[in-house]
Amino acid sequence: MSAKLTIDKPSRSPTLTLTLFITLVGFTTGCGLAQFKIPGYRSLGAILAALLLSIATFVWFGADSFQRSYRRSMSLNIAFVGLTLFVLPYYLIRSRGLKTGIMAIGVGIAMYFLYVLAALVGIVFIRAVHV
Repeated sequence: MSAKLTIDKPSRSPTLTLTLFITLVGFTTGCGLAQFKIPGYRSLGAILAALLLSIATFVWFGADSFQRSYRRSMSLNIAFVGLTLFVLPYYLIRSRGLKTGIMAIGVGIAMYFLYVLAALVGIVFIRAVHV
């Protein structure tokens, strides 16, 4: 008898997982903003949400680059953390090509709007149930 090691492919893509996480964080942020009535991004919850999204985006970056066999340098990792708005489009175009990269940038922008929409739904939900 020989033991065979197999590695199962993840059931969800990194992008789908990130999208679901962004939606959940957006909804939770909206609920918190409505519940505690703290305007803007001066609340601890909003800062925590930004930190969670930053970490989740970096984890997505690692999983996506692994899945695409895209070799990341240490400087790219550091730049991704500090300059995400600039490095993310660069990475998407370099790892996918120009046409598909531009479409991926559009998906990223759509994910941002999904976060805002989920936050608005969270606000409306809290106001509707009068918690």
